Amino acid sequence: MNSTTPSSAAAFEKRHDHLVAVDSDGCAMDTMTFKHVHCFTPEIIRSFGLEPIAELVEQTEYFVNLYSKWRGLNRFPALLMVLDLLRDRPEVQASGVTIPGMDSLRTFIDSEHPNSNAGLQTVMDTTAPNPELQRVLQWSEAVNRAVDHKADHLRPFPSVKTTLDRMARQADLIVVSQMPHEACRREWQQYDLAQHVALLGGQELGTKAEQLRAAADGRYEPAHVLMVGDAPGDLTAAQANDALFFPTVPGDEDGSWRQLRDAGFDRFLQSTFAGPYQQSLLERFQQSLPETPPWKA
Repeated sequence: MNSTTPSSAAAFEKRHDHLVAVDSDGCAMDTMTFKHVHCFTPEIIRSFGLEPIAELVEQTEYFVNLYSKWRGLNRFPALLMVLDLLRDRPEVQASGVTIPGMDSLRTFIDSEHPNSNAGLQTVMDTTAPNPELQRVLQWSEAVNRAVDHKADHLRPFPSVKTTLDRMARQADLIVVSQMPHEACRREWQQYDLAQHVALLGGQELGTKAEQLRAAADGRYEPAHVLMVGDAPGDLTAAQANDALFFPTVPGDEDGSWRQLRDAGFDRFLQSTFAGPYQQSLLERFQQSLPETPPWKA
């Protein structure tokens, strides 16, 4: 497989009648929990001076980014949601800790600028000095440094390799990801997973829905396309392309991979995946990602 950045998500040779698209971050790679526990949350606490309520910050951040319907949300709206939820918690109000209003971040998220460090920097370069946005950018950059420093701890879930090997014999496999292509390539090659896939995608190729459409349109029947993912955004990408969806359930990711290997993939090949089987998977997936925080339930 060519390790250079592909020019299109269709830049691979079709060899089978079935296509499986796999998300990387948090789905194949055991990264989500590690990044939020060891990178995102500690930097929120440090950057916003929330040490007195650190435990509440952790509980709230994990809910938003790992165990709710917002799992996989872009870091900037996710940060805003965490701070909004904290501000509303009676324990935080009783602590005397002030949670900033974040009106400038709210305006940035609602603007046409990309929700990225570069987008944030563009706003800051073209407007009056804004301490709030400066703090948000410093937080985001600190998160990136922490992730880079601790990347050696990030590994695939144990059953990913055997499942990919099983599927690659009878289907074309691609990685559909919003990670930068180079980071995705590095992780998949480091753990000897790249040999199983025909294409390693990345944010350079568009959204997940766009990558899946480019790879599948005119090449595979919709019923012969399966998206494997761990977040509601992955389900949305599958639905936008009339593809089937297999969720890796947060908290039981490896069990999900084993189920895909031992049962789900055969159903996909035999055209018995859609219907009651997929519906049961989706119901369990949606139950694992509630909308109401546990402290409000």
